[in-house]
Amino acid sequence: MLEIGTDYPVGEYELIGLADEETVETTSVTLEPDLELTELRLARDYPEEMYEGARDSSTEAEAILTVTNRGTGPTAATALRFEGDVPFPSHESYDEAGESGIHDPESDFGADAESIALPAGETVLIYSNTLPFSPASTRSKCDSIGRDGQFTVRLSTSHATDHSLDYVIHYLGTGPDDCEIEIEGPL
Repeated sequence: MLEIGTDYPVGEYELIGLADEETVETTSVTLEPDLELTELRLARDYPEEMYEGARDSSTEAEAILTVTNRGTGPTAATALRFEGDVPFPSHESYDEAGESGIHDPESDFGADAESIALPAGETVLIYSNTLPFSPASTRSKCDSIGRDGQFTVRLSTSHATDHSLDYVIHYLGTGPDDCEIEIEGPL
């Protein structure tokens, strides 16, 4: 197996097989990621799918994004953003600070991942790390009971390509101190 990492120019490559410094075979291969954001779920509705050691507060406020790389080359997720009518949208300062907004599964402290590998032909779960569905922020948005909104989830990759999905969000007031949200989509 030849490991190429996630930082390579997309395109066609010629592979040369050698035996005793003699060319025995050549072949061409195109390396190009092809991502599909297949599903966004609220972690609170799928706690069993959260990463090991997830705190209750993270499970209540984070999202799980399923990403499939149907391409022939790997890439890496470098930033996850939530824009629009989510309870706690991604702030511009995340970009300025270089924060990815993606949970780092290797960190014991809940830090942001620098990147998450998306190998060719594989499906990967990416966990948000910015509390986009924070219950505290949800209550303030629920002032207009039954309010519908729209939001975008945006994933950036090491190949400078952004992928996005749009969703509808429903704020459902169940009492003066209660507010539930439901998402539907992608649109």
